[in-house]
Amino acid sequence: MGSDRNLYKTNTLLTRNLRVAYPPGSGQIILRTELDWDRTIEPVSESADGISTFQVQAHHPFLYFKPCLLQNGQLHWAKGDNRLLIMTQDDRIISYPYFFGSDYGRFSALLTFNSPILGREHRARVYLPPGYDENTLSQYPVAFLQDGQNLFFPEEAFSGQDWGVDSTH
Repeated sequence: MGSDRNLYKTNTLLTRNLRVAYPPGSGQIILRTELDWDRTIEPVSESADGISTFQVQAHHPFLYFKPCLLQNGQLHWAKGDNRLLIMTQDDRIISYPYFFGSDYGRFSALLTFNSPILGREHRARVYLPPGYDENTLSQYPVAFLQDGQNLFFPEEAFSGQDWGVDSTH
């Protein structure tokens, strides 16, 4: 990667702030970057509500990074792909890492509720994305899908064939 990396090198040292949100009291959030995956970058500030601000410098227009959690002397790398920091963007974006649990998320228990309008019981499940239970500072988009018995589980689907929504990216 060394020679390929030089293709993008700039003459100017670019500086960018990066914010990482993680519930306070769970350990210390640090940063690692592709410049040296073994070098710890400490936050320049940490707010009481769990926002750690880092100042990152590079001679490249973009930089891969990974939030890490120091907890009881143990280093935990954020799950998922390395994240891309565009060094020329403004600082509006906040990273919401998670470190534990499934990479695939989970489903709620089967929910049932009565519909007075239709005069029958409805069944529903909620898919919760990876990190949902851990990083409570994050917000997630919502998609509502009708025909619930066919979405996820073959044992609940009509004719035993589900739509595979949970495995679609």
